[in-house]
Amino acid sequence: MNSIRKVLAVALILMAATISLAHQKKPAPKVAVESFTHDFGQVEGGTSLTFTFKIKNVGTADLLIQNVAPACGCTTSDYDKVVAPGKEGSITLAIPQTGGYAGEMSKSATVTTNDPALSTFYLTLRAYFKPADTAAGAINKVAGYGKMSGAFSVSPNDRWTTSAITGSAPATKLYLFNNERNLVRIKQVEAGGSSFKVTVTPIEDGKRYEVSISTDPALKPGQYSQKARIITDHPTKPDVILHLDVTVFAKVFATPNSVNLQQLSLNSDLANINLPLIYIRKVREAGLQVKSVNSTLPFIKIEVKTEVEGQFYTLRITFDKSKISEAGNFKGEIEVATNDAEVPVIKIPVQGSFIQN
Repeated sequence: MNSIRKVLAVALILMAATISLAHQKKPAPKVAVESFTHDFGQVEGGTSLTFTFKIKNVGTADLLIQNVAPACGCTTSDYDKVVAPGKEGSITLAIPQTGGYAGEMSKSATVTTNDPALSTFYLTLRAYFKPADTAAGAINKVAGYGKMSGAFSVSPNDRWTTSAITGSAPATKLYLFNNERNLVRIKQVEAGGSSFKVTVTPIEDGKRYEVSISTDPALKPGQYSQKARIITDHPTKPDVILHLDVTVFAKVFATPNSVNLQQLSLNSDLANINLPLIYIRKVREAGLQVKSVNSTLPFIKIEVKTEVEGQFYTLRITFDKSKISEAGNFKGEIEVATNDAEVPVIKIPVQGSFIQN
């Protein structure tokens, strides 16, 4: 019995050791970056910009910096390709040529590593290029400097106009710059509605701000306008007003969305007239079905053809001359019934005229 107990005890020890080894983490690198953005502040146009980001490996295996890809050709890079555990490497980004720059500038580079938790990240250089002429009244004469609203210049403009497909949320960034000697701080942001989300982040508090704007992805097809108000502590010019507009399109739509047929001769062979095709599409998704197609005009015949199943259909229009009673103007609709919950029926206006000659 004692020998059996000894064998079992050894087996249990070996099993515990195996389980312990199985649960030990494999060596892996781990990226640690103090800041992913460097701000040069206010600089003169033509200034060469260079900054070195420190990349520390706090993991247990070599960190491989596999690639650094600047977003545009105006930015160059140099970097350490291998960083040992516990050591610090560097990535240097440079913008050697900035002649002609004015206003807010932001340039990024995409970094790819073998860190399983942070395989891709972005490093950003930011600066504000002062215009050559900063005298009073000259601010609006500098190309790219922005438009004045309240005490701030808004770059690139105080109006953002965009378009979107339902379910998407386009976004942009605007920049505020205080050209006055005294600091002007943001006190409150009033979005002015729910179609757009507006947030403000200080770059240099009292001097420079970043405004992030995005549309609401839940917006239905249509046109939306909103006036956002940024309230500052300026004694006489407290408000910065932003004008925001978006047109939202349905995922299912017809092209063209109306048909206008000018004078058609009743003496011609109407059955073989080359009429425009109508395209029915669904963007970004599949599953579209055209359930039926009808017209309120009795002489219009419609043939439906599947181009791409679930996404793309064409409608070919022809005339049945036997159902045209007389010359004159006509107006009606083509109605396309679909299985789409958002756009169950597409109505395409059709108008024109028949002449006798």
